[in-house]
Amino acid sequence: MLNSSVHTLMYSYYGLTAAFPHVNFWWKKYLTVIQMIQFCVAFMHGAIGLYVDCPFPRWMGWALLLYMVSFIVLFANFYLHAYITKKPKKSVRNEAHESNGNGFHAVGRVSAKTKED
Repeated sequence: MLNSSVHTLMYSYYGLTAAFPHVNFWWKKYLTVIQMIQFCVAFMHGAIGLYVDCPFPRWMGWALLLYMVSFIVLFANFYLHAYITKKPKKSVRNEAHESNGNGFHAVGRVSAKTKED
């Protein structure tokens, strides 16, 4: 039921962004948080199954735990790069100003030309 609810939110977001691509939906970040919470709940559910010695095969319980850890790591990495360490976008005017004339941006690059050229 939790998984279905999260997927309903996800596909609602995807549908809205496809229908209205010019709108910036403020709740995208929170959707990612909700997904990570879902993975943590699934991890706890799987761990409880191993602890109480459920008749479910133990190897599948451990596989579920590893699977949930991989999702938590991947989504946390996405969240970190998308929302925490997000760099501000440069304007087109600033990018054109920083160009070295050859269509390449000089920022952070070493020129192949020497003083003899």
